[in-house]
Amino acid sequence: MYDARTNYKKYLIAVAIGFVGIFLLTYFLFTVSTDTENVFALEDRLIRDNFQISGYPSVTVFWLCLLFVFPILLMLSFPALSGKKSTMNYLLLPASVFEKYLLEFFIRIIVALGLFLFIFYLMANLATIIYESHLNIRFADIVERHQHSIYVERFAVVFSDIVDTSPSDGTTADMQEFIPLKSMLIVGWLVMYLCMFSVRTFFNRFAFAKTLAVIIGAQILIVNLIIELEERFEIIPDPVTLQFAWTVNAIFISIAVICLILGYYNLKRKRI
Repeated sequence: MYDARTNYKKYLIAVAIGFVGIFLLTYFLFTVSTDTENVFALEDRLIRDNFQISGYPSVTVFWLCLLFVFPILLMLSFPALSGKKSTMNYLLLPASVFEKYLLEFFIRIIVALGLFLFIFYLMANLATIIYESHLNIRFADIVERHQHSIYVERFAVVFSDIVDTSPSDGTTADMQEFIPLKSMLIVGWLVMYLCMFSVRTFFNRFAFAKTLAVIIGAQILIVNLIIELEERFEIIPDPVTLQFAWTVNAIFISIAVICLILGYYNLKRKRI
């Protein structure tokens, strides 16, 4: 309750920026990716594609947010630790260190990610629908001539096609390569978020820049470690094996657990 009363304006501003920013960026990418200057070329393209326009710009915005915007939110966690006075007030709060750590984790990881997915789904589809209406109004003569409305693919349809990259023939060999690789990407992604969140507690001044430097250095180290494992133990023949995926996932999970524990104890060690 204290956090909600103190920071509710910041949270509302962040949510508002998410609504407006996702909508504007998605709509802008649609206008840039679709060449509407040459009407004849557009008409030929619409006829060839059965009056359907790809919705990949919305997926591009989705990946941009997950790769850049969401990490920024995580690297700005524990904002009260950025100054002496705010740190003192934060440490004097009548709550345990575990409660403070758990609250920040709940807001930055669980609530923020859930809100992001909800907001993005709404605004990406809204931008798509509005852009679709704009095209149908602007090129009403083409629509009337062919008796076919212009349709822009929705975000959910395009994203499901991209995520489900399993081989169409469903062969065992292809699936054995696809499943381990997909698990490595998902686990590595989540571990990167957890590390960004917990490493922030190690720094007070210039925490954002220092956290970013640590994360980049850790990523380079992990990549080199994976390459070393591949060369030394020869556990990743072509295709990717389940054994190698389990080894890499175990490394990732161990790093995440260690970072979370160190982050908690580092917050516990802070003094006024």
